[in-house]
Amino acid sequence: MSRSIPEVDLIAALKSLAGDLGRPPTRDEMEAQGAYSATPYYRQFGSWPSALKRAGLEPQYRQEIPDEELLAALQNLADELTHPPRQQEMATRGPFSPSTYRRRFGSWATSLEKAGLEPDARPSPNRIEQAELIRALHQLTRELGRPPTQSDVETHGPYSIDVYHDRFGSWSNALKKANLQLE
Repeated sequence: MSRSIPEVDLIAALKSLAGDLGRPPTRDEMEAQGAYSATPYYRQFGSWPSALKRAGLEPQYRQEIPDEELLAALQNLADELTHPPRQQEMATRGPFSPSTYRRRFGSWATSLEKAGLEPDARPSPNRIEQAELIRALHQLTRELGRPPTQSDVETHGPYSIDVYHDRFGSWSNALKKANLQLE
């Protein structure tokens, strides 16, 4: 059963995070730091830019970021963290969205390799059966008593959130495949 979040609450949470960041949040930032996942925004408004516009925020598009700038940001964050960053860490602490890296370089692992960093040692998404990833999501749902967030998966799950992003294209796609919904 899906509980609908009132539009006024979605807008207020979006504006609150924008105030904290000093700019409109990205979808990944909302997933990582917001009061709600991005899923109800897509359900209510159809797209992330539409949700931002409805909240009176202007989507910020940055024209073609040079590869060197993207890779330097990865290396800088790796230096700060003292390990290759995970997508969740880039979403919360880095200057660019992990989806920018996936679109540009094909996957998070390839982005790390191009930056001269070792990808996460956990299993490659292509080596894990889709059914196993979905089973792990259902197991975590039972343990938590609710569908897991990206942070829950990173903290408590057997697989990195990066595996779900690489395998399903996005966190919301992974939840859809598993027939789970975040509110």
